[in-house]
Amino acid sequence: PDSVVFTVDAMEQLGDRFEPFLNYLLEGRPQVVVHCEPIYEFYREDSLFDYLAMLYHSGRNYLIGYYSALRALAAKGRIEIIEARRMYYGDLYNEGSSLVVWRPH
Repeated sequence: PDSVVFTVDAMEQLGDRFEPFLNYLLEGRPQVVVHCEPIYEFYREDSLFDYLAMLYHSGRNYLIGYYSALRALAAKGRIEIIEARRMYYGDLYNEGSSLVVWRPH
């Protein structure tokens, strides 16, 4: 309960199979969770660069749906999302690190 969880590009290979880890975090109730991960939901379909990144991201089976799951938990009052933003940092294919900070209630 007095811990902090910090991930950096550690979840990207989970694709849509993040649920066991998310449940582990919820059960462990750390003080705060900080993610620097590729977040599919931050891309915009109306941007060519983002659209291409979405294709690359999905083709590589990178983390997808995690931020949506966090938002659903926040809507139910189970967690608080403290910060969630795009860092606009990456390469020609995708943004490897966006920031999401949250804590369980």
